[in-house]
Amino acid sequence: MTRQIYSFNRQTWLFAFLLCSFISSCGGGGNSMSGRPDESISSSSSLPAQEKLYLISSSPVSQSADVDRNTPLDLFFNKELKHSSITPEKVMLQDEAGNNVPVAIEAIANKLTLSPLQRLARGTQYSVKVVGLQGQSGEALTDGKLLSFNTTIQREWGSAFQVDSTNNASKPHATIDGNGNAILVWQQNTVVYASIGYSTYSRGVGWATPGVLPSVSYEMKEVKVAYVDNRHAVAVWRLGGCKQGAIASAYTIGVGWDAPREIGPSTTDRCVVWSNETISLSSNRAGKAIVAYNNSGAVYSPARDYYISSDSIFSSTYLVGEGWKPAQVVSHMDESEDVPNGYETPNVFMNNRGDAFLSFVRSYGDYGTGHTYHIELHQHTTGDLWRWGLPGSPIENNKGYLSPTVVVDERGDATFIWRVPEQWHGDRRIFAQRVSASLEAGPKKDITEGTGAAYGSAIAIDSGGNVSVTWLHYSEEGTYRMYMNRYLSLSGSWEGPEGVAMNANYANSESLQIAADKDGNVVVVWLQKDDAKTNVYSRRYLTGSGWEDARLHSNVDGDAYNPLLALGPDGDSIISWESRGPMFSKIFVTMFD
Repeated sequence: MTRQIYSFNRQTWLFAFLLCSFISSCGGGGNSMSGRPDESISSSSSLPAQEKLYLISSSPVSQSADVDRNTPLDLFFNKELKHSSITPEKVMLQDEAGNNVPVAIEAIANKLTLSPLQRLARGTQYSVKVVGLQGQSGEALTDGKLLSFNTTIQREWGSAFQVDSTNNASKPHATIDGNGNAILVWQQNTVVYASIGYSTYSRGVGWATPGVLPSVSYEMKEVKVAYVDNRHAVAVWRLGGCKQGAIASAYTIGVGWDAPREIGPSTTDRCVVWSNETISLSSNRAGKAIVAYNNSGAVYSPARDYYISSDSIFSSTYLVGEGWKPAQVVSHMDESEDVPNGYETPNVFMNNRGDAFLSFVRSYGDYGTGHTYHIELHQHTTGDLWRWGLPGSPIENNKGYLSPTVVVDERGDATFIWRVPEQWHGDRRIFAQRVSASLEAGPKKDITEGTGAAYGSAIAIDSGGNVSVTWLHYSEEGTYRMYMNRYLSLSGSWEGPEGVAMNANYANSESLQIAADKDGNVVVVWLQKDDAKTNVYSRRYLTGSGWEDARLHSNVDGDAYNPLLALGPDGDSIISWESRGPMFSKIFVTMFD
C-alpha cells in the first residue's frame, strides 16, 4: 500500500474558500466545504490505515494438550516476515515459570519455526512470546503472546545430547534430585592436569553451559557426585600421581559450588608402588552423605627387603548446614602385619533414614604362598563411627577378587553380594547374604543357580526392600548373556535367574549398571558391540508387566565407554557415557523423564 502525501499553500486555501462560498450560494448542500480550513484538511487528506501483522495458524494449535516434547513449533503469519526483526532476544519460548528455553529460530517467507535445542519437560505449559516482530513492509504485530500449549505427561527416553564443549572429557558421573533436576560431573582433560567439568540440568530448560570446578595442581582421578537433598549436592574426587586423598566441593542451587577442600588425610610419598582411584558416595537425600575410599601405597621394610602395603579405608560424613566432619579410619593395615596386604573396592550405601553399611575386600598373603581375600562388612552407628557388621568369621576365599557390593532397605537391613571363583579360570558364582539391622546374618545363597561363569555384577534396591541383582555370563557359543535375579521382601525369597539380554556380541563386565525406583521398576544398562562399534543399551523392567524391549542410546559417532546410570526417587533416569574417536572424547547423556 502506497502512502499518499498532501501539500497545500496559502493561495490555494483562499481560492478554495471563495469557490466553496460560491457553490454554497448557488444551492450547494450540506456536502460543501464550509468551515475552518483545518477541518477541510482533516476531511480530505486522511492517511490509509497501516496493515497489521497477525498469526493465522500454528502447529501445534494454541491451547493444545499432550504435545510431543521433541516437535518443532511452526507459526504462520498473514505477511512475509522481516528477518531483521527476528532475534533470540525478541522471539522466545518460555516455560510456565517464565524461564527462556534455548531454541533454534528459522524464518522462511511467512513461516516462523522454533526448534527446542533440548527436549521439553513433560507435563509442562509453554508459550511463545515475541517483541517487535514485523512484516516485510514494516507491518507491526500487536499481540505478543502467540502460542500456548502443554506437553505430554508420559515419560520417555530422549535423544543423545553432548554436554561437554571441549571434546576432551571422560569418566562422567550423574545424580538426580526429587524434582527431576540433575548434575553431571566428569574428568576434563588438559595438557598438564585433569580438572572437573560439570553441567546442571533444570527440568523444562535443559542442560546449562558447562563449567569447570576450581581445581588443585595434582592429577585428578575418579569423581562422584550426589544430591544430599533437593537443594544441595556434593562432588568428591580422588587425587593421583604422587598425592593421594579426597577433595570435595559442595553445590547449592542458585549459589553454585564452594571452594574445594581436602576431606581426609592425604599422602605425598607413595609414588613407589600404586595409586588406588576407587571412591564410593551415597546419600539419604535428607541432608546427609557418606563417602568411603582407601589410600593405598607401600613402604619399604628393611627386615623383609621389599615393599609392603600401608593401606587404610577412610570415610567422611557431610551434613547440610554443618559441612564435612573429620575423616574416620574404618580399617587400617601397615608394616606391622605379618604378610603383605591391601584393600580393594570399598562400597558404601545409605538408606533414606540414614542407616549405612560399608563393604570392602581385605587381602593377605605373599607371592610365594598366594593370597587370601576377606570380605568385611561394617555398620555406621551414631556418633559417626563404624562397627563390625558381619557376625562370626569373615567371608574368605583364596582364589581371587570378590567384588562385594551392599544395599540397605528402609528398616536398616542389608543385602550384600560377592563373586566367588571356584578356580582361577573356571566357574564364577555370585552369592548373596542378608544381614539385619541388629546384625543377625542369614544364610549365604548362590543366586546364579547354575547359569554359568559370572563376569561382573550390579545390585539395586527399591523403597519396598526388593533387591535386584544382574550379572553377565560368557556362553559356550562365544556370546554374552545377561541375567537378573530378584529378592522379594514380602516373600523373603529369590525369584530365580531371568534372561535380560541373551545374545550380546560383546559386553564389558565393568559397564554393567542397575537401578530401581520407588515403585519397583528396574533399569539395566550395558555396553554391547554391534559390528565394529561399541554401543550403550538399556532395558526397563516394569512391575506388573515385565520387560520392555532393549533400547540403543549411543547413535552418535564414536565408541561408548564408562556408562553411568542414575535414577531419581520418582523414576527419572539419566544415562551418561564417554564417546571416543581418534580425535575426540565427548560426554553424552540421555534422559528418561
